[in-house]
Amino acid sequence: MTPPVGLVTALRAYDADLRVRWASRSQTWFIERKCDPRVGHELKVRPTPYRSAKGLDRAEAWPEFDHILTVPTSDAENVPYVMDALADADAWRQGGWKTVNRKLDEREEARRKDADRDIDNYMQAAARDAADRAAWLDGRRVSLADDPQPRTKRHEDGFLIRDRRVVA
Repeated sequence: MTPPVGLVTALRAYDADLRVRWASRSQTWFIERKCDPRVGHELKVRPTPYRSAKGLDRAEAWPEFDHILTVPTSDAENVPYVMDALADADAWRQGGWKTVNRKLDEREEARRKDADRDIDNYMQAAARDAADRAAWLDGRRVSLADDPQPRTKRHEDGFLIRDRRVVA
């Protein structure tokens, strides 16, 4: 199969060492970079061809080319999308492995904060339920809303009435 002309043109403009080829076993497009001949093949990571069709396709080009990105046939015509994905996958264009590692650490920290927030919310709800259960077992029959600003009404005698009733 011949690759889309727009994709080939964009890849040449992005990096002259990139190529796109049809991976016949996995039925996708592979974007690959020509390896530096000064780097010995013993330093490169050999693909494992025994596990999948994609592995067999990757092993065909090794050690002359390194696999950079797999592009499904449905996305091959969407050149801006492919180029954005290529820029995200290209470690050297992002500033090297330290930059990639920093970005991954930031994503992991954001994921941890989300998980911590979920745990805090769960623990707060569990504590409220435990307090309500303890009050129920103690014989108190008070239903409190989770409304942080309870509705208030000033009585004609001057005192304040806080309405904490909940409609079930």
